[in-house]
Amino acid sequence: MTDRSVKNIMSPRTKEQLEVIKTTKSQRIAEAALSLFASQGYEVTSISQIAREAGVSKGLIYNYFESKEHILKDIVSKVFESVWERLGLSQIDSLDDTAYRAFIVKSLDIVLDDLDHFRLYFAVFTQPMVISLLMDEIMAKSAPYLEMLQNYYTEKGYDDPALQMRYVGAVLDGIQMHIMLDPENFPVDGVKKLLVEQFT
Repeated sequence: MTDRSVKNIMSPRTKEQLEVIKTTKSQRIAEAALSLFASQGYEVTSISQIAREAGVSKGLIYNYFESKEHILKDIVSKVFESVWERLGLSQIDSLDDTAYRAFIVKSLDIVLDDLDHFRLYFAVFTQPMVISLLMDEIMAKSAPYLEMLQNYYTEKGYDDPALQMRYVGAVLDGIQMHIMLDPENFPVDGVKKLLVEQFT
């Protein structure tokens, strides 16, 4: 090995390289935690188990996350940011009919596009312990988009826009669950058409 080769190996990494390494390892840890939280429950999962699943040391996890709860919050934060972006709501300030129809359709498409992850998210986010830990954070992250939806129903003249918002959300949640349970047979295209007809 030449002196130059040794120098290249030993030279410090750039800031960008270090950031890529950090992101990759934190993602691996988060993915391992998500899988364990879904399969055996958040409450009983330990940092040691997450480390084994991720193939890293327990000490390394604490370089990226303060605690198991911090890992969970990181997962939830990234999921909600990604979902609102993919629904097209994070790029706009208000909804018109075209954007609203797209929101309805994309609400089903995002589940089909990432079915395995959505099953894991559902298994984690419906655990009572997780709900009690994260409800305030989830509502805070969702608030701007829920307000946007409520404003849309207000402009459409609904007597109770908040009720309509909760109703539409519950309907979409139920349909998403059915897609997760039976993606091969669920009539997604037909249901999209019905939803658009009903809500727009």
